[in-house]
Amino acid sequence: MENLFKQNNRPVGRIVRLLSDEERAVRKKSFQVVAVAAVFLLGFIATLGFIKRQTAVKEQPVISLEKKANYVLTEIAGLAKVDPGRAMGLAADLNKSISDSQKDISDKKMLNRLNALLQKLDSLQSELGLARKIKLTEFLDPKLLRDGLNAEILSGNAEKLLIFDPRKNILATVSPVDRSGQIIGGGIEGINSFALGRNSAFGIKDSRIVEFPFSGGETLEAVKDDGAWSGDSIVSWFGGNLYVIDKSGSEILKYPALENTSGKSEFGSRRRWFKPGINYDLSDIVGAEVDGDIWILHQDGRISRFRNGSKITYKQVLADFMSEPVLFSVPLEGDKIWVLSRKEKKVVVLNKETGEFAGEWETEEFGKAQGLAVNEKLGKMFVLVEGKIYVANTQ
Repeated sequence: MENLFKQNNRPVGRIVRLLSDEERAVRKKSFQVVAVAAVFLLGFIATLGFIKRQTAVKEQPVISLEKKANYVLTEIAGLAKVDPGRAMGLAADLNKSISDSQKDISDKKMLNRLNALLQKLDSLQSELGLARKIKLTEFLDPKLLRDGLNAEILSGNAEKLLIFDPRKNILATVSPVDRSGQIIGGGIEGINSFALGRNSAFGIKDSRIVEFPFSGGETLEAVKDDGAWSGDSIVSWFGGNLYVIDKSGSEILKYPALENTSGKSEFGSRRRWFKPGINYDLSDIVGAEVDGDIWILHQDGRISRFRNGSKITYKQVLADFMSEPVLFSVPLEGDKIWVLSRKEKKVVVLNKETGEFAGEWETEEFGKAQGLAVNEKLGKMFVLVEGKIYVANTQ
């Protein structure tokens, strides 16, 4: 019995030892698997952390810009009514910051975030009346007045719009209310500047000023060959008087209206409008308007205001909002100045008295504008684009 026990005990002992070795092998393998998994997991976590850090580094400029934008948008909203010029300046700076950041970023998601910021800025400006994105609607195709008429010049006052086709030398007026129009002149070549009067339109031809009566009839010679100005001069009419702004000579000449009983326009001899001894550089002017004061728009965005033969102080803010003005309108019956830039496809509005920023209008069609005439009495902006007259409400 004892032997039997001993015989049986030996195999049992060996079996136990075999199981223990097997368990150790299994456990060792398990530890190895766990160790590998742990190493992999640590590597994954480290890689994920690195990716997150890299993403955070890439996103940091966008995150910073988003924080800045939220602050600036709040400031713009607060300034919109008390200081719209300052508010618009902040908006322009923010727009530039976002646009500059877009140039350095290729990640689609981050670009979408920046685009969302621009949309928020545009929406806020529109909501506050600082910058309005508009769509011009067709008002009149001048070809309806005469077949083949292709207008390239537009001006206007409270009662009429004036268009001119320099290729066919056709001059016409159009009602800003009902679109009715009439041809008032044609066949005279070489006219390069026009002005609307009370009963006539006036144009510079060489060193003369010709008159086109609205009532029809023959074209008249309002100012005979004077030889007093260069070929790139601008003519304006106000209060019955004619004004010639001579760019090359940097002079303003006045031809005063004379009283008569004939009903025809008569003008006296020219007078130098500037006071004696006073001279100003007008060689870089883009346009001129007269509403009692004489307004000069310069190529660099400066606006000069003259009164009683002298220059008076006028706040200069236009250059903060556009770099290349080409057209402007100073309505007699209004209190604003409207300036258009083709390059920037916008019209900037200034307060006539203070020079402060008063609004901005934006549309792609401004990039092709040939003429601008604003009628604040009717609350309409007329723009000549590719030979057609378009309109937008300004109220």
